[in-house]
Amino acid sequence: MASIADHLASLNLPQYQPRFIADGITHVAQLLPLSEAELDAKLAALGLLKGHAIKFRLSLETIRGRGTQSAPVRSQPVTPVKPTPTPTPVRLPPKPPVEDNPLMLETQKITAKLVEIDSLKEAINASKTAILRLDVEAYRKVLDQIEALQRSLREQEPEENVEMVEAERTE
Repeated sequence: MASIADHLASLNLPQYQPRFIADGITHVAQLLPLSEAELDAKLAALGLLKGHAIKFRLSLETIRGRGTQSAPVRSQPVTPVKPTPTPTPVRLPPKPPVEDNPLMLETQKITAKLVEIDSLKEAINASKTAILRLDVEAYRKVLDQIEALQRSLREQEPEENVEMVEAERTE
């Protein structure tokens, strides 16, 4: 059975490899015994985006033989093939509780930090994009108009403007 790294690479999802490895999942075979609900919970806990989780789940269904691939169209009659029995999946022994394993606790903390860093990177990139889209020239034009208005007001009645400013300062 394929390693989880090879399988994720084949699905173009290599960014999730550290999360699987940190959770002790090194081979695809470790996930085959899980029910759909268990697999969904595991993929959510590992932080897979919904679309990526669907893609991963469909690949496991294909491996299990329950894939949704359509059969090729044939022009000649097909002779029935005797079905081969599907091997019963082997249940792995339960993992020890995380509390008993300080290394696993540290691994989970590091994984959580990596997820946090990824989301911060996405936020920074979104901010950069927003900054690049700003129309700075429009702001400059408005500032130029304000400065021109201020100059014209000062030129029209300079003594009255000075009195207004001084009155505001004393209040």
